[in-house]
Amino acid sequence: MRILLAAALCIFAFQTSDRSQSKPALTYRVVLPGDIKWQVDAVDSRFFAAGVLGNPDNPGLYMFLNKAQDGATIPPHWHTRDENLMVLSGTFLMGIGDNFDEHALQAVPAGGYIFTPANVHHFCKIKGETVWEVFGEGPFTFDEVKSHDDPSQKQ
Repeated sequence: MRILLAAALCIFAFQTSDRSQSKPALTYRVVLPGDIKWQVDAVDSRFFAAGVLGNPDNPGLYMFLNKAQDGATIPPHWHTRDENLMVLSGTFLMGIGDNFDEHALQAVPAGGYIFTPANVHHFCKIKGETVWEVFGEGPFTFDEVKSHDDPSQKQ
């Protein structure tokens, strides 16, 4: 239910924004939980993703969902555009910096929102199975700071 509510709120927000720089106008759309097509991540099978709106690789509005298992980590990275993240279930932990630091992680529970400005280096960890939504204006990039900082590679 939270996924549907968050998706509806984001679609409403996108439809009321300035459309002058975006692609063709959006049309009415409902995405039910059963319609979500989760795809396992090619690099780390503890992560899953599902596109909901647009294509994050292209200019224009996008929204996608991520899901990960307890203990999964995301190494220090940054994005060339602002990142908007809403936690839909579970707990998402995030810290700022160039190196993964467990002590710097801040827990964000379901219902929480994280805004990370473009080019800010950050890292993440998952507590319990967690689902989160990422939305914004594309293209969306994921650039690792240092690949050897990924704690999952030390297991």
